Amino acid sequence: MVRKLASVMAFSACALVALAGLNARQATAQDKKATTKEIMKACTGAKGLCKKTLDAGNAGKWADAKASGAELKAFGTALAANKPKKGSEDSWKTLSAKFADQTAAVAAAADKEDKAALATAAKEFADSCKACHSVHK
Repeated sequence: MVRKLASVMAFSACALVALAGLNARQATAQDKKATTKEIMKACTGAKGLCKKTLDAGNAGKWADAKASGAELKAFGTALAANKPKKGSEDSWKTLSAKFADQTAAVAAAADKEDKAALATAAKEFADSCKACHSVHK
């Protein structure tokens, strides 16, 4: 009986640890400690919010485009709160403000349900990486 109780308790402990791992989530823009790396991962690339917003807009799924655009804009604003690992604070301030403006432009185009403006804003956002990365990455 004691062995069975010990087994049940050990299993329960393992299950709780597993559930805790499942409940772990990625950083969001509302998290005060979203790192630059987390922001970049969320916003850029083939699975990033900019691409997600563009794809939703191109498919005419404007509610989805608006939601991902709003999240992109929030991450864009959050970037300036971080400190650069390389480069000057002044450069970081200027370039992170530009990043915020570009994410806001993508979100605004999605809000207006304007495919052409969305495509232009997304392209400008995607083409701007090198300016910041050459100084701060």
